[in-house]
Amino acid sequence: MVKITVLIYDSPEYIRSSYYDEFMSFSEIEISAKAYTAGRCIELAERLRPDVLIFDIDAEADSENVIRTVKKECPRTKIIVLSQNITDFQLFRAVADGADNFCSKSLPPAEILKNIKDVFRGNTSLNPEISQKLINRTREVNDNMQSLLYMYINLTRLSKGEFDLLYSLYKGEKYKDIADRKVIEVTSVKKMASRLLKRMGIKNMSELLKQLHELRLFELIEKTAK
Repeated sequence: MVKITVLIYDSPEYIRSSYYDEFMSFSEIEISAKAYTAGRCIELAERLRPDVLIFDIDAEADSENVIRTVKKECPRTKIIVLSQNITDFQLFRAVADGADNFCSKSLPPAEILKNIKDVFRGNTSLNPEISQKLINRTREVNDNMQSLLYMYINLTRLSKGEFDLLYSLYKGEKYKDIADRKVIEVTSVKKMASRLLKRMGIKNMSELLKQLHELRLFELIEKTAK
């Protein structure tokens, strides 16, 4: 019988106190190695090329880079994400990076084993709760992308002076600060602000700035310009 080779990436305390010993008793799988850090996990995955990586997304702050790197270097390795309470963002990011399935740490080892065998054979299916989270997050991203495009188009309609004013306000400057720097009246700055609000189709500056911060549009423009 061909065994499924498995690499485990988790905290050492959790492995010692939970499923590792029971996994060793399963004849269907072979534990190739254990990793306690993201760097070690990537190193072992590249060297051993396991069939399945069991990956604790909560184990380390840098752990999200593991999925992306392992999938790039070892595309045939299936990745099962473990988490006690995965967030919608972590879930969406893990899927985007290449995760194949998800398991709760609260599942008994036999249930995790079933997931290992299923993902190895290509018979995976996400549970309804996980699927709904992915659907909701996908819709949210789509809405944000449409908002980002709409906002960007409106920004291109601003004059250079209006754009510079909005950027200064976005960075935290006040009307008076801008007026003093430009050696003009505060009322002149506010009139320009009123014109740019009309161009952007938004009633007040605080709402516009809030949307811009949520979309991180100026950061995107700065990054693209480099």
